[in-house]
Amino acid sequence: MELMANYSIYIMLFFIVVTSIATGIIFIQNKSASNALLFAGFALHAFIFITPLVFNISPMELNENNEAVKRMEGFLSFYQTILIELIAYSFITLGFVINAYSTIKNLTRRSSGTNNP
Repeated sequence: MELMANYSIYIMLFFIVVTSIATGIIFIQNKSASNALLFAGFALHAFIFITPLVFNISPMELNENNEAVKRMEGFLSFYQTILIELIAYSFITLGFVINAYSTIKNLTRRSSGTNNP
């Protein structure tokens, strides 16, 4: 467990680099609004996880009942963090929904035998 605590920042940064490269490759191959939303959502989500690791600042702390409580000092407040997470998950969800819609649209077009866009 101590190994994970000591190297978690490096592991998270490694995952951020790998995710950024993979998302960049996908976006270069298929420039679409859905892939841009996915990239923005993953970037915002990674921002929330990386800032406490890099700056050692957490927007929340736990009380004795393991409930999150607001902390006034820090990089972002608790509510700002929750808002950024909601925006990130909204982008990710919208990106996947647009991709799923275009996939279903292409499948129905192929099954009906029409190739018109």
